[in-house]
Amino acid sequence: PERLQWVDVSKIIKSSKTSQVLVDGAYNPSAAKALRKYVDKQLQLQNKEITKTCNLLMRNGDSLFAVSFTNIEEMPWNSKVVENLDEVLHQTFASYDEQSQIVVLCGSLYLISDLFRMLQ
Repeated sequence: PERLQWVDVSKIIKSSKTSQVLVDGAYNPSAAKALRKYVDKQLQLQNKEITKTCNLLMRNGDSLFAVSFTNIEEMPWNSKVVENLDEVLHQTFASYDEQSQIVVLCGSLYLISDLFRMLQ
């Protein structure tokens, strides 16, 4: 789990339609390269070196949401943009076009763990 896994989040966003998210930790440059390679190949289209990692993942026209996950005692927040995962999933799928877009959730195994807890 947490590596290149497709997850249906329709339960979270309360949709009767299947809403798939590609889930991957991709928390460092090497993992981000592997994710980018997978996305390109399959879909045709403060230690973490955030800028380098995001540059590997993002392309022109892509959207990025920075979202908080369960606070880990040893990892205090420096900053966050979107309050919670539920909010960002609703926001993302409100304007989602399954013919030309994919949704990728990555960057933190803690965040992915939060997603799986929400699905239980």
